[in-house]
This record gives sequence, structure tokens and C-alpha cells, in this order.
Amino acid sequence: MALAKSKLKDRLAEALTITVSILLAFAIDAWWGDVQEKNLDRAHLTSVLRELETTSDLLDDAIRLHALTMDRAESVLEMTSKGELIGSSQNLDGLINDLFNSYQINAPTGALRAATLSGTIARIQDQELKSLLLGWEGLIDDLLEEQINGFDNAATFTRWLGEAASLHGPSSIMDKNVSGEKVEVRADHSLPPTRHTAGIATLLDDMAFENQILLLHMNGQSSHDEAVAFQEILETAISRLGAANH
Repeated sequence: MALAKSKLKDRLAEALTITVSILLAFAIDAWWGDVQEKNLDRAHLTSVLRELETTSDLLDDAIRLHALTMDRAESVLEMTSKGELIGSSQNLDGLINDLFNSYQINAPTGALRAATLSGTIARIQDQELKSLLLGWEGLIDDLLEEQINGFDNAATFTRWLGEAASLHGPSSIMDKNVSGEKVEVRADHSLPPTRHTAGIATLLDDMAFENQILLLHMNGQSSHDEAVAFQEILETAISRLGAANH
């Protein structure tokens, strides 16, 4: 009887040891899984933060260039209000050359998509930040809507202008890019002279030309305002994400 009780105790002890070992293994596995998940989340959020900082740099460019569009348009409108050239025709050509272009941001979202698919964004404790990031692509679409309109309007203006006057003057200015900054010029880019005398200055007393410039200014203003509003949201997201990832 004593032997039987001893064997029973041994078996119970053995079963308890096995049970504890299994539970411990599960606990260690769960702990390790949690550690790995947190490390993965931290890596994802670091990538998202870098992506948002890149978007911030692009947005700074967008705000500056939309302001440039308004500035150039206002300079031309000053001439149309008087119906005469202010300065040289080359100066007017340079203003029009800048208005041929409209900046459109190309914000990266790959890291945010990966973080969303992995469940990282859903696990963020900051509810405002989580809401912002889950709706981020919609916010980008709202930002792009104004910029796309501006881009389309600049293209329409270029086509309209090509039917109303010679584009030789503005097209001859090859030392500028979309930002209006100087770039290196290749000598073989110079154009031969034109025989058409209807340059841009001939349109300064034309209401349709003035209306085109007004539309460019309106698009520049709306794009600028949308970008400034988005910048505030972006700064909030960057600040909260930085805090959440520490």
C-alpha cells in the first residue's frame, strides 16, 4: 500500500513537472513572440516616420512652388491691369515659362501600407495617431486633388497660349526648372530665331489671356492653402509617431 502511494506521488509529481514545463514553454514562446512583435512594430513605425519626414520635405517644396506660381501670376496680372509691358519682353517670357509648370507632390506610402498590413498600425495605442494613419491615403488624395487641378490647368494654359501667340520666347528659356531655379544650360539647346512677331506681350490687353492667368493664380492659391493645411496634419502625425515609437 505504501509502495502504491509512493508510485502515485511520483506519477503526480511527474505529471505536475510536465504540466509546468509545458506551461513555461508556452509562456516563454508567448513572451518571445511579444518581443518579436514589438521589435517588428518598432521597425515598421521607424520606416513610417522616415516616410512621413520625406513627405514633409516634399510638402515644403510644394508650398514654396505654389507660392512661386502665385507670385509669377501676380507679376503678369500687374501688366494685364495696365495693358502694357513692364520691363523687358524677356522678363515676361521668363514669368510665362514658370507658369507652364505646376508642382504635384508624389508622397511615398509603401512603408505605411506595409505597417498597416502587418497589424502594426492597428496596435498603436494613440487613437488619434491610429486614426490619422489609417486614413492617410485619403488625406493624400485630398491634397492631390487641388494639385492635379493645377497641373491640368497649367497644361490647358500652355495649349491655349500656343494658339494665341508664339511660344518661342518662353520656350527659349532653358535655364530654369519647375522651381524657377537656375540649372545648367547646354549650348546645343538654343533655338533658331522665329519669324512670328506675335509674342506674349501682344496678349497683355487680351481679356482671355488675363483670365487664363487668373485661373493659374486661383489654382496656385487653392493648392498652396491645401498644402499648408495638410502640413499641420503631417506635423501632428510626425510628432505623435515619434512619441509612440519610443
